[in-house]
Amino acid sequence: MQSAPAPAIASLSPPELVADVRARLAAGRLPMPTLPDLAMRIDAIVGSEDACATDVAAAIAQDPAIAARLMHAANSAFSASRVRVQTVQAAVTRLGLAYTRALVHRLAVEQMFLARQSSLREFARRLWNRSLGVAALSEALARECTGFRPETAMLGGLLHMVGALPLIRLLDDMPAADLSPAAIDELVTATHPEIGRALLARWAFPGMLQEIPPIVADPHRHHGGAAEIADVVIVAVHGWSLHEGKTPTVAPISALDKMGLDAEGHFLDAPPIRQAHEGARARLAV
Repeated sequence: MQSAPAPAIASLSPPELVADVRARLAAGRLPMPTLPDLAMRIDAIVGSEDACATDVAAAIAQDPAIAARLMHAANSAFSASRVRVQTVQAAVTRLGLAYTRALVHRLAVEQMFLARQSSLREFARRLWNRSLGVAALSEALARECTGFRPETAMLGGLLHMVGALPLIRLLDDMPAADLSPAAIDELVTATHPEIGRALLARWAFPGMLQEIPPIVADPHRHHGGAAEIADVVIVAVHGWSLHEGKTPTVAPISALDKMGLDAEGHFLDAPPIRQAHEGARARLAV
């Protein structure tokens, strides 16, 4: 006897939809995107003991579009050098292996924020713009306010809502699922943290980055000791909202205190942070 078909997503109430997605995740039935080959190759090269710019550049050169965008990033107006790079290897050398790796991930993830349905396309566009904004501010805050590696903070900011990608893919594959923007927002808010952790684990990202989506989703988070990378991203999410003229419902007081910053966002106007933010935005706009 055949089992009854699963109900159409559009017919589910918001709580039922959240439960359905969590059941799919637990059963391994949620469509998880695969990290592009180039990003995986760069991970392997940079993670090796004998990593060098020559090997990284040779791998990147196999994708002319990404190679051109990396050279543009290296030649951005905020580059420390006024001499324009002319080769991929020179761009990798200027950016550094770690930052090049982070930018390759930025370019790879961007390709996943796509959808066929118009309502989902708009949602994906807004989410990608938010991710870029938080990534740039995370980099700037790490560079100017902490001892953390800026490229690690940037990647944490870029991936803090990566759990939305499987949801976009799931809904996009079901044209009958004519969900309202409010319903999509509610679904993503409820489930993206756990999905993001699972997706980053699948992509073999370091444990610290795997925990970014669930941690950053809780602005009330408090922990003992000094600031962590997650605190930088939490503050960047808050600062991004202020930068966009929005008033966050909750200020991440603990994370702000650990970084010595104010909840009103005056730190956004501090010259070192503002300049670092502008530079990061220029590089990430490749």
